[in-house]
Order: sequence, then C-alpha cells, then structure tokens
Amino acid sequence: MEKTRKYSFITIFSFLCFVILFLGFTQGFSQDIIAVEKSDNKWIYAYKNTGQQAFPGEWKWALDFYEGNAMVSCFNGYMGLLNEKGEMVLPCEYDNIGELHDGLRAISREYKVGFCDANGTIVIPITFRNDSQILSEFSEGLACVLQDENYIFIDKQGKKAINIEFGFWGGAAVYYLPRFKEGLSVAHKKYKFGFIDKKGKWIIKPQYDAADEFSEGLAAVRKGNKVFFIDNKGKRAFKRNLGCVDEGCCGFIYGKFINGQAEVNISTRMRGKSKQDQYCEEIRAIIDRQGNIIKILEE
Repeated sequence: MEKTRKYSFITIFSFLCFVILFLGFTQGFSQDIIAVEKSDNKWIYAYKNTGQQAFPGEWKWALDFYEGNAMVSCFNGYMGLLNEKGEMVLPCEYDNIGELHDGLRAISREYKVGFCDANGTIVIPITFRNDSQILSEFSEGLACVLQDENYIFIDKQGKKAINIEFGFWGGAAVYYLPRFKEGLSVAHKKYKFGFIDKKGKWIIKPQYDAADEFSEGLAAVRKGNKVFFIDNKGKRAFKRNLGCVDEGCCGFIYGKFINGQAEVNISTRMRGKSKQDQYCEEIRAIIDRQGNIIKILEE
C-alpha cells in the first residue's frame, strides 16, 4: 500500500513538472521580454526581470510581443513586425499593421491592404483599396474589404466569399468595418441597416438608422433617437427604449452584453435649443438581458 502511494506521488509530481516545462516552452520567451522606452524616447526590448537589452536595435516606438511577434515603428516612418529573436519578419515598409485576428493580420501600404499570417508571411497580396486607412480584420473566417467602389467580404484565400456588395460605408461608419459575429454581420442598403448571414441573405431586413454587432445573442440598433436591443431573429429583446450616443467619433458603437450585462445610456432625452444643436443626454448604467437597471454609473 505504501509503495502504491509513493508511486502515485512520483507520477503526479513528474506530470506536473512536465506541464510546467511544456507551458514555458510553448508560450515562448517573449513573456519575459517587454518593450521599454529609454530616456532619449527611443524604444528597445529588454528582459522584464533584469532590464538588460534582449537583442540589438532601437525603434521609434514598439509594442509588446503577442503570439511570438511584436509591431514596431522604425525611424523611416514605416511599421514592421519583429519576432522574439529580434529578427524582422516584416520589414519596416508598411503604413499600418493590424492586430492578429482569426490567424491573420491586415497590412497596408500606399492606400492598399492585404493580410499576413502570424509568422509575417503574406497570404493575401496587398491589392484591396484602403482609402480611409481603417484596417479590416478577419472574424469567423471572413473580412470586409474595399474593392473598386464597394465593400465586399473575402475568405482567407482573398476570394470574394459573399455575392453581395455594399455601397460605400460612408458617414460616421468609416471609422470601422463590419465583422461577422455569431454568424451575422451588419450591412446596409441605401443606409438602412440590417444583418446578413454568410451566404449574403438578409436575416434581419435593412430598416434601422444604425446597428451594432451581436454579442451573447443580442445587438443594439437605433431608429431615430431611440436605441433598443434585438435578438438574432430581429425581435425586440425587451420593451425599454435606450438613449442614443455620440456617433461623430467612431460610428454607432453601443454597449455589448458580456456575461449577461451591458453598459448603456438609459436617458432618452435630447439636449439643445434647436434641431441643429441637439445632442444625446447621457446617463450611463448597467442593465441585464431583460432591460432591468442593475446599477447607475453616472447622472
């Protein structure tokens, strides 16, 4: 009996040691290397524990490593991609480099955009237009890009995936591009917004003045100055109307449900003496999926 317990202890201890070593190697040494700004405003990469420079090189600015690579801005004014050995996997010749989404990241140069993989290998050539410099990103296997005068969805081979084209996104919405979330994406027809599926079929017909992405089965939409949430069939999730938000900065980006709660504007009042001067009064609050107020954040 004693021998069995001893054997079990040794087996468990050995297994735990293996797991620790495995995680250490698979996560890479980049966990111990961070981007550091020096006193002369130049950036280097240094070991987190010692502060010693990890490899030669200085940059205009630098970001921490993520999944083995880090974005840097070089002194020539362009961006590149660095691996954890200090090697440039993408040279500093790009106007912008996006974050890694769905295994690919957008890269842009001279108002055109393409995509590279996590290792910096270009998998979709830089051929699509990028007039606004807003980078597309892959989500659920598809990405929205600008081709000629229309936005289309492409797959990871760069081929047109959906037989539907949207007119120029325009307005405040130029600050973001639609993405598929939970199988649906915001789309518009003559600037009335609804939702399509991955076959390009209108699941929720274009009828709203603005719409945001789905999260936990619900999406915020706006008609006039009133905002409310709908489910993936287009039915209202609850009776409460919510207040609008300022869309001049970043388009209609509303509170999304996370763990059953969302931060929203519960005031439906408009401020301003004339229609031209009107703006949304905001009282931020947390609501649940039934529209009940959990907590008022500010008045």
